[in-house]
Amino acid sequence: MEKTQPERLPTDFPSLLVFFRERAGMNRYQLTSEARLSAGFLFRLEEDERQPSTETIDMIADALNLSSLDRNRLLVSAGYAPAALVNQGWSEDLEAMVQQRCLCEAK
Repeated sequence: MEKTQPERLPTDFPSLLVFFRERAGMNRYQLTSEARLSAGFLFRLEEDERQPSTETIDMIADALNLSSLDRNRLLVSAGYAPAALVNQGWSEDLEAMVQQRCLCEAK
């Protein structure tokens, strides 16, 4: 039996947001409706023209029904510290994202 490689997730916020939205089977309109965001604001987030607040990320994560781990991935990709590490809210790829972000900001 051949072993499949785990899916490689994007590490930048806009790409990760699009990935999670599409994985949830939502288009932009559906996500804006569920997360109570304007369509223009979501477009700017996905095009890397705006920086989300932690509150915005929470609204998006709730609308997409993200796990603690995926919510933390979204937070870290936007430059925020991960939320409380509960119920598998941490993984090796998330740790790598945090380390990469810390190294980039130190330069």
